[in-house]
Amino acid sequence: GRWQDALVVLTNMIQGGNEPSAQLLLGRMWLHGIRNVEAAQPIYQALADQPLPTTQQWEVRLRLAECHILRERYAAAQNILGPIAEGNGDFKAEARKLVGDSYFFDGRFDEAIKEYKSVLDITSADAVSNDALDRIVLIQSNSDYNHEPLKRYVKALQEDLRGQTEEALKQCTETIKTYPNALIVDDLWLLIGSIHQRQGRYPNAIEAYQQVVASKSPIAAEAQAKIADIYRWQLGDVSKAMETYSALINNYPESVVVTYARQQIDEIVKLQPKSN
Repeated sequence: GRWQDALVVLTNMIQGGNEPSAQLLLGRMWLHGIRNVEAAQPIYQALADQPLPTTQQWEVRLRLAECHILRERYAAAQNILGPIAEGNGDFKAEARKLVGDSYFFDGRFDEAIKEYKSVLDITSADAVSNDALDRIVLIQSNSDYNHEPLKRYVKALQEDLRGQTEEALKQCTETIKTYPNALIVDDLWLLIGSIHQRQGRYPNAIEAYQQVVASKSPIAAEAQAKIADIYRWQLGDVSKAMETYSALINNYPESVVVTYARQQIDEIVKLQPKSN
């Protein structure tokens, strides 16, 4: 997360010669780290015109399509993704998932589900398929109010992914206020918490996550794990982290997050100084 230091290192590497790998990493840092799509896209656009190895060519095209999606240029993204999604290469599943994202962020949820399901036909046990499945569940679980709260959530998520964090927070809070009983409310609180956490506003993040925990929703265990993580990693309060992980295990014994909580407790215990 030390983005300015990373910028200096990568810029020096690139100035020292044509380093496509460094440029790819620089683009990823702007796109996924700093979340500045306007800075990332020209990097990928320049790389698209270079004679690169096949793997790097596909990587450039995928990330360029992602930039288009975040800037609401869905047709442009689909034009780039089509040949990859229809092929048989290693990037086929990710290309299909991004095609699904182009429909998802455009509010065309039926078409998005179709594309996400096609990802699951290609692969079923990696990060891409997990993301596709999460999106399917999100869409199918939030059809109330004619999908309007879901559309607003999607807009907030898109704004967050392109670095417009304050606009994303405003969209979340306004949606909760307008649709306080919508099914998507807990996901909105989770998004609010993640934004505050990434911005280093940890008390605000914990407060948002606690809204989810209090609702006892299906994602309450995930929210409690995020609270425990903040205590452990950001605030350095090991005892509070242990307490929160333990509460998660007791309150949500059937949750898949329990395994993660047990692992964290085991690691914390191992790191504790042994008494004489």
